[in-house]
Amino acid sequence: MTHIKIMKRLIENGFKAYIVGGFVRDSLLGIPNNDIDLTTNATPEQVMALFPKTVPTGIKHGTVVVIENGEEFEITTFRQDGEYTDGRRPDTVLFSTSITDDLSRRDLTINAMAMDINGNIIDPFNGREDLKNGIIRAVGEPKKRFTEDALRILRAFRFSARFGFGIEPNTLKAITATKEGLRKISKERISSEITKILLTDNVENTFHLMEETGVLEIILPDISKMVGVTQNHPFHIWDLFTHTLKSVENIDKDIVLRWAMLLHDVGKVDTKFIDENDIDRFHGHAKKSAEIADKVLTELKFDNSTKNVIIELVEQHDNLILPESKYVRRAIARLNIDLDLLLQVQTADTLAQNPAATKDKLDSINRIKKIMKEEGEKITLKDLAVNGNDLMNLGLKGKQIGDTLNHLLEMILDDPSNNNKEHLLREVTTIK
Repeated sequence: MTHIKIMKRLIENGFKAYIVGGFVRDSLLGIPNNDIDLTTNATPEQVMALFPKTVPTGIKHGTVVVIENGEEFEITTFRQDGEYTDGRRPDTVLFSTSITDDLSRRDLTINAMAMDINGNIIDPFNGREDLKNGIIRAVGEPKKRFTEDALRILRAFRFSARFGFGIEPNTLKAITATKEGLRKISKERISSEITKILLTDNVENTFHLMEETGVLEIILPDISKMVGVTQNHPFHIWDLFTHTLKSVENIDKDIVLRWAMLLHDVGKVDTKFIDENDIDRFHGHAKKSAEIADKVLTELKFDNSTKNVIIELVEQHDNLILPESKYVRRAIARLNIDLDLLLQVQTADTLAQNPAATKDKLDSINRIKKIMKEEGEKITLKDLAVNGNDLMNLGLKGKQIGDTLNHLLEMILDDPSNNNKEHLLREVTTIK
């Protein structure tokens, strides 16, 4: 293996070499991981002198990329971090000759282990034991770790969610005490960590814990506002926050779909009212949710294509489609998103409601799916058996042509068998 070859060259030249980070952790858990990072007591200049192909990606922080057999490996010199006056990155970096020094600056014990060329584990902070016991624990003094870089707070939640591990009490207490530091972290970094949490099997538990520690109010204030909002309605048995989290876990682990579920009901907070029968109502909540989703995703620096699909799913999630061919064809033609995606969202939403009241909804969705398979491709204006030139030959002009083509499309959506030129031209003469 190439990384062994690199380690051997370092060792043969009198240096130490270890694998560090996620590869070590995942190896102990039996999880495949091809992302191998190396650390050494050789300086960046010494590393570059040993290997013919290198890229000095982070000389200041001791990192060099070595290219061997077409593969890239990051090699970082043992180091100790100086003060973190900005709460994001160290002001200075001091190179060290000790692997323990290097591991001591890392965030969590399960990420602070190293492996030598023979597979032996260097574990000065008992990360192996924490892996065995399912514990997320900060390295050293947790308050200091999170004050140095508040993003480590979200990393603690992310690894807790990914592995289903509990967070050690002192670490959790330190998170609560240092959470304000998250306000200094870039939106891109926060967005990345939230997305990784959303793509796990433990969204509900993790978001509840982030809410209890006050973290959620800082990173996702609009989601935090859903906490405690009741849904006194026959279709619901959960409060708004819990319903939302359950709906997230009900859908495939896909960035678009999971963000859509997280945001699909966020507008209920602002649209809630109680009717004359003491039932909670949320008229117009889908449109309001889409507006808030746009704001949230823009703040989190989502790319426009991803953002637009999520917003459309949120806005359409409550759109009632009757399980009949003509209505399904109309939905396929008019939506700016795939109807299949919308049905996945509606299914996840329904499964997070009152089981006693969802059978009809789920049956309707299944009938729509069946119709979709039978109907085939989306029908658009270009599929009509007539075009603008045909209508011009009949004497139509300007806006008349567009209006007439749209009318014909509606007719075809009702009954595709009418899509033949003779029939359509005859129809045109009746509406001229």
